[in-house]
Amino acid sequence: MSDIYSMFETEKLKSLAKWLYTLSPIEISTIGCIIGLIGSEALTVNEQNVIGNFLELIGQILLTSNAQASCVNPNYISPSLCNLEKMEKEFDAKIYQLRKEIMQIKKS
Repeated sequence: MSDIYSMFETEKLKSLAKWLYTLSPIEISTIGCIIGLIGSEALTVNEQNVIGNFLELIGQILLTSNAQASCVNPNYISPSLCNLEKMEKEFDAKIYQLRKEIMQIKKS
C-alpha cells in the first residue's frame, strides 16, 4: 500500500496541480469536457462507470479534507504549490528579521 501512496507523492502530480491552477475557468472546463468526450468514445460503459466513480471519489475526498481543514482553522491555507512561493517569501522575511534582531542583540 505504501508503494501506491508514494506513487502520488511525485513532482509530476504536483506539477499537474500547479498547471491546472493556472487555467481560467473556461480553459479547465473545456479540457474537462474534451477528456470526458474522448473517454466516452474510447471506453466501454462499464469502464466509464468505474473511472467516473473513481474520479468522483477522489474529488469528494479532496473537498472533504479541505472543508474540514477550513472548519478547524478558518485561516487555513492549503500548502499547494501556488502558496509555497508565498510561504517561502514570508519565511525568508522572518529569517531576515530574526537575523537582524540577533545582530542587534550581539551589538548590545
